[in-house]
Amino acid sequence: MTRDEAKRIYNELDYSFDEYVSLIDDIYDDFEAEKKPKKKTKAITIVDNTSLNIAKLLYDRILTINPTFKEPNFNQWAKDIELCIRIDKRTVTELVDCINWIYTNDGKFWQKNILSGAKLRKQFDQMNMQVITKQHTKQELKLSEEAQVWANVYRKQGMSEEVIIEKLREGEYIA
Repeated sequence: MTRDEAKRIYNELDYSFDEYVSLIDDIYDDFEAEKKPKKKTKAITIVDNTSLNIAKLLYDRILTINPTFKEPNFNQWAKDIELCIRIDKRTVTELVDCINWIYTNDGKFWQKNILSGAKLRKQFDQMNMQVITKQHTKQELKLSEEAQVWANVYRKQGMSEEVIIEKLREGEYIA
């Protein structure tokens, strides 16, 4: 605002000089306040009970291995788990199964690595792939054992190896 504009406005208004100066000071203060960066306030995150319960399950499982493990910030853990559900599209069952799997012999490696909700979220895909691979291996072993039983039955009947393989393919025991 130029000096002439300020004089014109002052003349048009029915303010005393002191009121006018006070008004200009207020406008200036408002302008300066807008220029200053606003202080960041911590957002209060309300987490749902499901995420909180999964966080507590993880903590309880950690305590079975390390009873002196420090109590975590459950809200932060639950927030990470909630992101895992909402953003990563994991189901509650998948997360609970994963936590339970970690505390079996197959998941022993992960017991020292998954010590927070954030780590559970970050490593979920790797752990899930390990579970899937293990399941496929078990299925292959089961099919191989079953195929072996039938092969032995066919051998006892005096069939040749070529015929046995053909029979196993017909029975879909081998590809």
